[in-house]
Amino acid sequence: MIVFVGFSQFCIKYYMSNNNRSRDKDGTFHKKRADTKVETLKEIYPEFKDINGNTHLGKLKEKFGTDSLDGVRKAIRENNS
Repeated sequence: MIVFVGFSQFCIKYYMSNNNRSRDKDGTFHKKRADTKVETLKEIYPEFKDINGNTHLGKLKEKFGTDSLDGVRKAIRENNS
C-alpha cells in the first residue's frame, strides 16, 4: 500500500501515471524495448488485456505504424471504441 502524505493531487496523479518508469538525462522517459512481451505490459496497462501475451511490442508498433508505447496504447483504444 502506498500512502501519500503532504502531496498535491497533481503529484499523486503524476506518480501513478508514470508507473515507475525511468527518465533519460534530457527528462524524457526511456523507450520500452521492441522485444518487450505484451504479458509484461498487461500488468500495468489495461489496453493490452485482449492481446496475446506472447506478442512483442515491436510487432504492435509495426502493425499500428507508431514508434512509441503511448502510440500503440492510443491505437488500441481507438480500435476498441
